[in-house]
Amino acid sequence: MSNIKYGNFKGVVEQTPYGETLVQMGINDFDFLIYLENGQSIETPHMVIGYTDKGLESMSHNMHDYANKYILKNKEIRPVLYNSWEAMEFKVNAKEQINLAKFAKEIGTELFVVDDGWFGERHSTKDGLGDWYVNEGKFPKGLEELIKEVKNMDMKFGIWFEPEMVNPLTKLYKEHPDWIYQFDNREGNLSRDQFVLNMTKPEVKEFVFNMLDDYLTKYDIDYIKWDANRPISEPGAKNLGKQERSLWLKHIEAVYEIVDKLKEKHSNVLFEACASGGGRIDLGMLTHFDDFWTSDNTDAYDRLFIQNSYSHIYPIKAMRAWVTDCPNFLSKRVIPMEFRFDSSMMGTLGVGCNLLKLSEEELNICKEKIAKYKEIRHIVQEGKFYRLQGNLVDNDYHIFEYVNKDEALLFVFLPQSKVGHRFTTIKLRGLDENKNYKFNLFGQDVVKSGRYLMNHGLTVKLEGDYASLVLYIKEV
Repeated sequence: MSNIKYGNFKGVVEQTPYGETLVQMGINDFDFLIYLENGQSIETPHMVIGYTDKGLESMSHNMHDYANKYILKNKEIRPVLYNSWEAMEFKVNAKEQINLAKFAKEIGTELFVVDDGWFGERHSTKDGLGDWYVNEGKFPKGLEELIKEVKNMDMKFGIWFEPEMVNPLTKLYKEHPDWIYQFDNREGNLSRDQFVLNMTKPEVKEFVFNMLDDYLTKYDIDYIKWDANRPISEPGAKNLGKQERSLWLKHIEAVYEIVDKLKEKHSNVLFEACASGGGRIDLGMLTHFDDFWTSDNTDAYDRLFIQNSYSHIYPIKAMRAWVTDCPNFLSKRVIPMEFRFDSSMMGTLGVGCNLLKLSEEELNICKEKIAKYKEIRHIVQEGKFYRLQGNLVDNDYHIFEYVNKDEALLFVFLPQSKVGHRFTTIKLRGLDENKNYKFNLFGQDVVKSGRYLMNHGLTVKLEGDYASLVLYIKEV
């Protein structure tokens, strides 16, 4: 299967008054119009259509298998990353980044990513986007110093860009005010203090490609976090003439083309699709990018629901999940470090805590959990994913399972316990009923048959609020 297209799609499923189910899928028709001359054609969005009589779980497995086999280009196991954003925000500088990198190496991360704030006059959301030069005040020796330090620690290096955007205070905007989407008779609206660059203009597309290509050529970069923090609100592109309303399609085509050209020239680089969180998660994007940023909400409890929803369609390998500081900046919720790690270990693990402020005990937990994740990540990233349920009268357990050949993982979460209802019985799935499996449950070595585990199940009791368990199960 070649590239899936396009990002600007629409799907409608409804029941008619006659009891029939009507499905309409294709290009999003909102504000969209394209003129075709005699003999011209347009390639409409691709659709993945399947059928199963085995329910939602089978559908989910089929979608995962399809994506992993035909869509994801880079099939390597994803590295554990550290990202500087929630630790530093815009207060990025070489000294602090090097200090963070040392701690990131100490706890076992394999990829160090510098987030927003390293370029231009980027001290807040108000400036910098579009002026993609290294800020000398923050990096007096350039990026080379930091990259050299990171590489000497045997870690990969990644960096954040928001290539499709521009701030009005920047040199780029002052020199090219016509490079944004705009209408002649309306004042442009800012969102997050930025405009959207008109990616349908060849000169804009060329600027974005050359800028990223220059960085990837000059520096030893392994990972690009490509962000997009606002939608298009003034869809004016006079350069397209009567095809102006096709910009919704042509914009995303430009993004696809730039990433494809960059990956062709710099084949070792992984690209993460981020859009103010998970705003660009679709199969079209996954044919060009390698990872998804699932959500800006990194609260470990909320992520159980977010990751569960994501998992119905999209592959676990592309699901970036971070462990971040508490209280969480959005929910203000305080959750133990173990629970935060276990929640994030359900995807492709990342860390965003301010490591400089963690206690020795917390750093040791980070180190132990990352080491454990490295042992089991092949099961998480490449195994079959199951959503399990305990007894309905029990606590509100969240239970998930991964099975990869002769190994399995059971993730059990108890965010809040109820007095008098502590036990839950979990029936596993996906095992071989004729094989035996061993595991260590609460310090006790146990061997049970696949038939027993899937039909009788395991009785699990977690204590207190925000309790969690990750159980490794191996065929014997």
